[in-house]
Amino acid sequence: MLDYADWLGRAERFVRGTSALPGEWSMEVAVEPPLSPYAADQLAKTLPHGLPQPLLNFYLTASASAECHFSWTPVGKQLAKLQKVIDNNGIYGGARLCPAMELAEHYSDMLAWEDNFRDGGGYGPAAALVLCECVPLISVENGDYVALHVKAAAGAPNVVYVSHDSDCSEASPIVPLARELDEFLSTWEKLGYLGPEIWLLGAFLEDSTTGLLDPNSKLARKWQALMTTFGFPTTL
Repeated sequence: MLDYADWLGRAERFVRGTSALPGEWSMEVAVEPPLSPYAADQLAKTLPHGLPQPLLNFYLTASASAECHFSWTPVGKQLAKLQKVIDNNGIYGGARLCPAMELAEHYSDMLAWEDNFRDGGGYGPAAALVLCECVPLISVENGDYVALHVKAAAGAPNVVYVSHDSDCSEASPIVPLARELDEFLSTWEKLGYLGPEIWLLGAFLEDSTTGLLDPNSKLARKWQALMTTFGFPTTL
C-alpha cells in the first residue's frame, strides 16, 4: 500500500518548490491533520457506499483535507518548449482530494448528473449506471470529478474521470484513468500532479498503449525530461 502521508509530504514539497520557477506562478498549500477513526466511522454511515478502504486510509493517515495547488506561466523560450510537449500557455495542478467532511456534498453534486447522462443517449445511460457506483475523489474546478468506481468489475480500472459536459453521443463521459487509487496517485506524482483536468491528462491517455495513465509512455517521458530542464522540484 502506498504511504499516503509520505505521498502528501512529497506533493507539498513539490508545490512549494515551484516558487523558484521563472515566469508567473502562484500556489496554495493548506493541509489539515488526519481524520480521527471516530469521525471516519460516523462519516462512512452517511455515504451511500461508505468510505472505500483506500480513501479511508488516506483520510486516517495523511490528511482529512489537503490542498496543494500551483499554477505556472512560462515566458519566452520556456513557453515555446512547453508548447512543444503540452499545447498550453501554462500549466497547473497539485495534490488535492475532496475534504472528508465535504464528501457527502460532493457525492450529491456528482450524482446530480445522472439524469443528464441517462437522457443524453449514446454512451449516457451506461455512464449513468457507472456514476451511481462511484465515490468522488477529486473535485475539479470546472465541475468535473475524478472518482473511485467502487463496483468496477474485477481487474477493470476503478479510478475514472467524470466529465459533466461531454457529448454523450460521441464519447462516454466516464474516462478510465488507473486500475486503483495507489496507481493513480503514484503516476500522477510522476507527471508533476498535472491537472487533473481531462484536457491536460487526455494527451497522456492517448499516448498510452493501455489507454490508462502511464508514466513510461513517450509523452510522459518527454514531460518528465522537460520538468527537469525547467527546474521543477523532484519528488522521486
